Amino acid sequence: MTKPKVFFEAIHLRLRGGTKARVDALRGSMRQGDFVRLLIEEALERREKEARKSPVKREG
Repeated sequence: MTKPKVFFEAIHLRLRGGTKARVDALRGSMRQGDFVRLLIEEALERREKEARKSPVKREG
């Protein structure tokens, strides 16, 4: 199967030991990349929603 043309960015990261096993236990038959992409998108949406409710003051 070829990579979907709709996604244009690639992110490479290292995670704590055991993370792959946790992902594999939860993703079922979904492809690993699709599952991780969904996790990241959901987390970003949640953080963006929280940020709209109470903007964080950043020191600069």
